[in-house]
Amino acid sequence: MNISIQTFLKNRKVISSISSQVITLGVSILMTVGVTRFISVENYGYWQLFIFYTGYVGLAHFGICDGLYLLYGGKQLKDLNKREVKGIFILFFILQFISAIIIVIYGFLFESNLTRQLILLLTAFVLLIANSQMFFGYILLGTNNIVEYSKSIFIEKLLLLAFIISSIFLKVISLESLLLSFCVSKSLSLLYLLSYGKPFLSEKVEYNKGLLINLIREGGILMLSNIVSTLILGVGRYFIDKAWNIKIFGKISLAVSLVYFVLVILSQLSFVLFPYLRNNTADQQVVIFKRLNFYLPLALKICMLLYFPIAYLLEILLPSYHESIKYLILLLPLCLFDGKMQIVYTSYFKNLLLQRSLLVINVFCLIVSFVISLLGAYVFKSIDLILTGVVCSIILRAILSEQILLRKYQIKDFSTTLIDVLFSLAIILFYYFQFNIYLLIVISITLILINLRFRKTSFI
Repeated sequence: MNISIQTFLKNRKVISSISSQVITLGVSILMTVGVTRFISVENYGYWQLFIFYTGYVGLAHFGICDGLYLLYGGKQLKDLNKREVKGIFILFFILQFISAIIIVIYGFLFESNLTRQLILLLTAFVLLIANSQMFFGYILLGTNNIVEYSKSIFIEKLLLLAFIISSIFLKVISLESLLLSFCVSKSLSLLYLLSYGKPFLSEKVEYNKGLLINLIREGGILMLSNIVSTLILGVGRYFIDKAWNIKIFGKISLAVSLVYFVLVILSQLSFVLFPYLRNNTADQQVVIFKRLNFYLPLALKICMLLYFPIAYLLEILLPSYHESIKYLILLLPLCLFDGKMQIVYTSYFKNLLLQRSLLVINVFCLIVSFVISLLGAYVFKSIDLILTGVVCSIILRAILSEQILLRKYQIKDFSTTLIDVLFSLAIILFYYFQFNIYLLIVISITLILINLRFRKTSFI
């Protein structure tokens, strides 16, 4: 492995970032194996609906956080204009408060279900907390204070883990206790982040409307791109909730959570990679890209093979979620292609200031996902079609993104992606035709070995 990649992976900030995500993984496992055994399928569906809604509260920051991340990327925290940052935060929080009020009004006017009203009310609260977290967190990330940011994630997830275990032990586990635990742990994590924001907030305020507009203009494109990216999967889940019921939504959400187990740990590498790339030459960036584009998919494909024994175990532990285990197989390619997109391609697009190109790709793939999901929900009444459309849209997005980067860096190699597509195709065909699972494993291992044969040519 190239020395620059070794240096990157051994970086204390990378290790700290991944360590915080190990706790996140622990929470995810507990939510999957533990909580699902103690609450009803319906309540688990509502819990997943809450997680689904809070995943989109980032829309309300209008790109300001992403703009800060781009603006301060590679700079030192002590060199920032603290008065200016305080002014931006005050205007930012006013926008968050207005957005939260709109969500609350919508909940009371258009939702008759009391549980859904409660979820929207708490989503509005989480919007204020989570986006404030994002504001100061992105400043820390942009200025390469990865360890400090990782500590805030560690605190949040460790507290959530403690609250959930306590609820199970005291036999008071319920939808309400889960929602309360989530909100409290996020709030305490924000308090920790505010200790780093105190030097900014204690200064006199200086309003710079020009800077705010610039942050929204530059960061808005990246924010829209990120939100649209999540909507490629989200739109399918939305139609499932509307066309079926909360129980089916919960079972699909469980399958999605299982698929993203590995990415929970690896996703934070993207935050570390961006400032790291900023401090390397163009030639070094090419080398890093080649290495990551080979080793990451290889590692993800190997991890995907572990899902087969895990699925077998979960079917024994969670008999009520048999459908989730079934859909898990179909969704497995998300781990591979969304992993490459989240960790490598998006970081390179940001580094090359290709946010508009990234947005165009995401919007195109969202349209594909939306059309197929709409047909699957209301014409063919098929969850399989919706999920297949989502998977194919995410595969298409990764391929298009990779091709732009390959052309940008003048790299002529498509072998790894071809193997990835064949690997995913084998899984999709297995889902629909149910041929022998051992044959699928043999095909998968064969493709991984062929992938290794391309190692030398991939790094020329």
